[in-house]
Amino acid sequence: MKTLSLKKTFLVKLFVVIFFSFLFFASSVMSQPPEDIYNLAVKAYKSGDFKKASRYLEDYVKIRPEPQAYYLLGYSYYKLKLFDKAESAFNEAYLIDPDLVPPKLESEKAETVSPK
Repeated sequence: MKTLSLKKTFLVKLFVVIFFSFLFFASSVMSQPPEDIYNLAVKAYKSGDFKKASRYLEDYVKIRPEPQAYYLLGYSYYKLKLFDKAESAFNEAYLIDPDLVPPKLESEKAETVSPK
């Protein structure tokens, strides 16, 4: 009986720690200026961390639904082989701006300047 109680206590404590860690991460990202979130996404994308890039971009488009951000989100999903999500993000980008010119990630400008 005592070991069962200890396991339950441990699991409850673990859940609380994970929950508050998630809240801290979510609030720290969302409290940043949108340009910083976009720049973090570009940096993550360039370093090949497409999962992190997609998380930043998901947050960014909630604040600023800009076509360049949706386009980059689409490529992040594509690199993660999430093709349905990629298609949806690309479609959203072109619905917002049918004449969209994809962002150039090779330029240094993309790291420090947010989209329009």
